[in-house]
Amino acid sequence: MICRMMLPALRPHSPAGGVKRGDLAVSGVSFFLGMLEKSRGEPVGEDGEPLPIRMTFADWHTYLMALSKSSFWTRMAQTELEDSRREKSWDRLDDLKISSEDDRGNRKGHRRRAKARRQRTSSCSSSSRSSSARSVSSGKNGGREGKSDMVLLKLLKELNQPKDVVAPSVFTGEDGASLKRFLVDYEDFFAAKYNGNERQKAKQLANFLGGKVKQAYEAMDGTNQKFRYLKPRLTKWYQGERLSSRRQAEKEFDKARLSFGDSTSIFALKLEQIAERAFPASLY
Repeated sequence: MICRMMLPALRPHSPAGGVKRGDLAVSGVSFFLGMLEKSRGEPVGEDGEPLPIRMTFADWHTYLMALSKSSFWTRMAQTELEDSRREKSWDRLDDLKISSEDDRGNRKGHRRRAKARRQRTSSCSSSSRSSSARSVSSGKNGGREGKSDMVLLKLLKELNQPKDVVAPSVFTGEDGASLKRFLVDYEDFFAAKYNGNERQKAKQLANFLGGKVKQAYEAMDGTNQKFRYLKPRLTKWYQGERLSSRRQAEKEFDKARLSFGDSTSIFALKLEQIAERAFPASLY
């Protein structure tokens, strides 16, 4: 039954190469494969967005294992089984009665008893659900079953709570830092802190940008973009900026000369700073 509840939220295909780290659009088979592997990746829905409850495959494994052992779940399964058996028993009994009445040509009695059968089925289902609800309520008074249900609810609440994580510093690019590395850190921060989608991720990014990078973000209308489309555009723009800055720094490096009155150590420091801009490890 747990499987039937989960499958409609998942896309009907699996990614090439099996379960991978990161967000995955998965079929039912690869979803449960991800749970068995306790992957730290996160499944996504049919539209490519995160599921309403943000959890990794490992978190889903922990939660569903606890759910399967819950006394409430056991009672619900038992109630459904009893309802099914009771309904089949009534069907057999009514069929015998209807057959007998048909032999006598009493069609009116046939319809009356069929209506009574439907009413009994509806009444019994309502009674079973009420009984299950009363059982859960009584468990809260200290019973072992109630304690099991409370543990399950607490686990779900903890899994769905935002985690305390260190926010990245505002990125300006003025120190020649890597935008690509910063965006990776930002994505990890957002995934741990918020239960948001791609648009919310792009909108929240504005709070962590400054200087020319922030201006480029605004020029790209970043608050109305999806993050997966904004990221490559921003990275490509930054590469061009770094390339232009590097060429300018190369000219400064070629023209650098020891000024009168400067010590060689001071000149070496200035030259080192220019060299870091002229020959960066990465343009991204």
